Amino acid sequence: MAHRIGAKPTIETVKRLEIIERAKEEQRSLNRPNKRPRRDGEVSLYWSSDDDDVEMFLDNSAGPSSQCAKLASPLDTTNLFPSGYNTHATIETTSIIPYVENIICCPNVISDFVAEDHMNRVDWILDSGASLHFTGDMNDFIEYTPLEKNITANTATSANTQIIGKGTVMMAVEGSEHMVRIAPVFYVPDLSMRLLSLGVYLRGGLQLNRNTEHISLLQDGQEFLTFLPRWDGATIFIIRTYLGAKPSIRAAEQIFHPDFEIYHRRFAHPSNNVLHKIGKYTYGLPNQIQIPENHICLGCEQGKKTNKSFPSTKTRASKPFELVHSDLKSFPVESYHKYKYAIVFLDDFSSNAWTINLRTKDAALPATKRFIAMVKNQFNTNIVEWMSDAGGEYKSKAFLDMLGNEGIKVSQSIPYVHQQNGRAERLIRTLTEKAETMRFQACLPPSWWEFSLDHAVHVYNRTPM
Repeated sequence: MAHRIGAKPTIETVKRLEIIERAKEEQRSLNRPNKRPRRDGEVSLYWSSDDDDVEMFLDNSAGPSSQCAKLASPLDTTNLFPSGYNTHATIETTSIIPYVENIICCPNVISDFVAEDHMNRVDWILDSGASLHFTGDMNDFIEYTPLEKNITANTATSANTQIIGKGTVMMAVEGSEHMVRIAPVFYVPDLSMRLLSLGVYLRGGLQLNRNTEHISLLQDGQEFLTFLPRWDGATIFIIRTYLGAKPSIRAAEQIFHPDFEIYHRRFAHPSNNVLHKIGKYTYGLPNQIQIPENHICLGCEQGKKTNKSFPSTKTRASKPFELVHSDLKSFPVESYHKYKYAIVFLDDFSSNAWTINLRTKDAALPATKRFIAMVKNQFNTNIVEWMSDAGGEYKSKAFLDMLGNEGIKVSQSIPYVHQQNGRAERLIRTLTEKAETMRFQACLPPSWWEFSLDHAVHVYNRTPM
């Protein structure tokens, strides 16, 4: 308050402000109105009757739990706030469900922090009326997630405020060797204090031990957190923590234990086999990461998805040259005789292949004329149907007129869907693989691809199918 009003925070100033604040607190306790009716589906930052509230929570105290363990208390979506909680503001439960309270303590790690002289001490108030944990300082969070939709809440003074996010808070408790990690803590920018919900702790399995001097939360009969009066005789109980404490690697490892999901995301969604062996060759990771049997990662499902294979056609030509497939292949290196392309012809019935080397793409037209004449003279038959992709060399008016004058039916694939001309594409890959393997084996230069391709076609036509 001294900082807030611009006064110099001397000892005398602080004492006078405490006296004034204490008098105001006593006056508010005398003028405090009766508890108003509760409405379901609401959340509050404050409780309107401390005496009734303490008795209610004493009756609801839960059983013990293990020391330094993770306590989970999922709430039923139909009963987000149990009866007895003060409810002053409507909350959209879908924004914070599923609700799980994580309480983790780790002893003997305060010594791993930076010197106390570099830390600020902050107070957390134990509030028996707050339905959840709240803070108004973004610096408290070590992990923070904005809510998809802000939650409007009313304080005890009926003033509207907004709950805009939630996250994880890690506390270094003054005078204790415990490091405490609490989640979720909800972020209210307008809040000028930090509130810890007593009810959340009790539902999480902690036990309560209290008197006028202290309020202690116990785990399995051992002290977990102890709240002390803000000043002598005060009815507000606080716990003082260090703000800005930075844990060492050892302290962080003891407090936070990443699971398979964390490793899977941090290592860019590798396969399970990689995570099985990553601990063996990576310093600081467990040798064996527990991998769930039925793990579904939405990122992997979408990011690693491939196109479904096109189904192969089940129909074939019933006689030679009833259907001819054709395509053009370009090569990155000019051949020995200055060729740059090769046009491929495949008979659908016999699977026999022919290639003609070309210097330019427009030479596809005279090469096709040569192939049609060869079919007529050598095999004494005519081509019935011509299948090709939608490349420019097959769509020119001269090329289509030439096929039309021969009485050949023209079929073309959809543009950019090469799979519809799959037999010609597959033939080009087969011939290229054969040609390149022979050329590399013979230690021939890249410009000799025309000779290796011609020989690959010769061998292909004589290889049993």
